[in-house]
Amino acid sequence: MAAELRELVDPATAERIVLALAALVVVAGLTAGAILGLLRRPFAPKFLGGAAAALLGPAAWLLWRAYNAVEDAFGLDSVKALVVNLVVFVIAGLAIGAAGARLRRRLISMSKEVGDG
Repeated sequence: MAAELRELVDPATAERIVLALAALVVVAGLTAGAILGLLRRPFAPKFLGGAAAALLGPAAWLLWRAYNAVEDAFGLDSVKALVVNLVVFVIAGLAIGAAGARLRRRLISMSKEVGDG
């Protein structure tokens, strides 16, 4: 009698886990930004920084969806899928890093203008 082989985590469960973690990142980012804004004035730059961090949750979920779409199109053992996902994630990482650096500079200057310097 051969035992039935199946996945440890089925795709629907994995999707729910990633979506829940993305939502948790949104809540954590907004909460951290609000708390830091209240504790370390001025409020707006700290909250905007937390809001920007909160966007990483949906970004991760979108990247998860993109990864799955590529794997579904080319197959899990495809070198083409590996290369496409590598390019997608490198571009996303560079874009997120550049946007984060620009936002950080802007929030620092905003804090100095308000007098947090």
